[in-house]
This record gives sequence, C-alpha cells and structure tokens, in this order.
Amino acid sequence: MPERAMKEREGAMKAILRIYRVERGRKILEREEKLNTFTNNFVKFLAYSLMSLHADEETVQAMTAIDGSSQNVRLQGQAATYLLNDTTGLDLPLYISIGSDNTPASRDDYALKNLQMSAEASGPTITNGTIKYSANFTPGTDITVREVGLSKVWREAGAGSSYEFLLLRSVISDFTMSAGTTYVVEITISLS
Repeated sequence: MPERAMKEREGAMKAILRIYRVERGRKILEREEKLNTFTNNFVKFLAYSLMSLHADEETVQAMTAIDGSSQNVRLQGQAATYLLNDTTGLDLPLYISIGSDNTPASRDDYALKNLQMSAEASGPTITNGTIKYSANFTPGTDITVREVGLSKVWREAGAGSSYEFLLLRSVISDFTMSAGTTYVVEITISLS
C-alpha cells in the first residue's frame, strides 16, 4: 500500500467541531475544526466497554473525574447492576463544554483548563458511522473560546455518587461568542 494511502487511514476515529450562530431560527456555520485529543478516560471507557464479562462478576474501571479525583466506575456489578442502567435515581447526562485556555491538549487532561460554559448535550444522532452531539450556548458576556470538551456523568461503583468524566478536550483557534447570541456547538465523532 502506498505510504500516502496508509497515512490517510491512520487514526480511524476522529472528531469534528462545528459552531453555528443561530439567526432568525436558522443555523449559520461559523467554525469547523478537527478535534484531536480523546482523553485517557475515553480510551479506558472504550476498552472497558468491550471487555469480556462473566455472570455475577463485579467489573470496575478507575477513571479521573473532572475534580481530579480517581473514581471507580462500574461496568457490571453483582445482582444485575450495570453502567448504562444502574442510575439509582441519579441523572447521568453528557455535556459539551467551552473554555478559554489554550494550553495544548493532552490525553492526561481530566477537565477544561478555564471552563466558561457547559450545557447538556442532545443526541446522539447516529448516521453512517458518525455519532453527533450538540448543545446550545447563549453567553451573558463575550467569551473567547479556545478549548472544547465532551464529558459524561457516570455513577461511582461504591458509594453510588455520580461524577463527571472528561472524554475529549481539544484546543481550537480563537473564536468569540458574542453576548446574547445563541450558538449551537456540535461534536461529530466519525468511525471509518
């Protein structure tokens, strides 16, 4: 296989950010950029969700919450308790967040460096190997966006508390969100 073709095939999972300004009920594309850094939490979750499981086996994975603490997240527990259905009355949302720090992204990131706003994401919309999430933002003051994150809340295995875990953090070129204007921030993860 030619070297160029091999390079194009490397990195079969990628993420794209699109920021739309909402004007008179229409979405107008303002920014589109590749997002480049899935965190160690995402890598662990992906590997963890594909594990072989055995009946009545307790399976947990340590991940770093956005507060910096290490938390054990339960994939499967005894007595039919599972990551995706064992909410015990807790909300387990997915968030898209924006921040203003331009420190280079790292797999070791567990939170945005300078969080400005966070909103619960809608989705997923799944089409042709892509997964799309979006959230609306209307800042009260102008915000210079330099970092974007995707995070998920899961239930901790022991005490049953819920924690938020950063799955993706990317630094983008400066984008100003104007006060009082509504923006739709969309993250699309593509598998090819």
